Amino acid sequence: IPMDMGFGVGVDVGMKFIWDDIFSLGIVVRDIYTPLFMFRYDSVSSLASGCSPSFEYLTLDPDYSIGLLYTPELLLLNGLLDNIKIMLDYSDIFDFAFSPDEARHPLLHIGLGVEFTLFDILALRFGLYEGLPAAGVGLDLHMFKLDFAMFGAELSSQPGLMSVYNLMVGIEFSY
Repeated sequence: IPMDMGFGVGVDVGMKFIWDDIFSLGIVVRDIYTPLFMFRYDSVSSLASGCSPSFEYLTLDPDYSIGLLYTPELLLLNGLLDNIKIMLDYSDIFDFAFSPDEARHPLLHIGLGVEFTLFDILALRFGLYEGLPAAGVGLDLHMFKLDFAMFGAELSSQPGLMSVYNLMVGIEFSY
């Protein structure tokens, strides 16, 4: 089985439009220019024995994405339930144009999410990513943040053919 190793550096560009602190629109182009240097070994044993790899220079296709954020104000629940966010995004809009043979089903580009904070400390998050459920919880102690998230990812180009679930833990220290 061949083994690929690569490295690269990418450039992303984005803009965010905010209207009255209630609606936000974000537009981003990921990998607007991303060179990738790939080294292919015939097998893991050829890497271990010091054989020289074949070399290939590539650039990644750009990823145009758009997202909407709605943050309603609920004055009645202020202090108990705060920072409500409702999010919708569509990633890699032109997937079909840059690589039509490898394009993914349009439903796999949609992301939906809801986040809210209880007692200014506990954040709860729910949503759909690539047609699969996602959930998360965050603890914000102002100098220390701890986040847990579970989300599905579709490895195939069609919904439901090769789904995997991921667990992510984030720790942030700030002062």
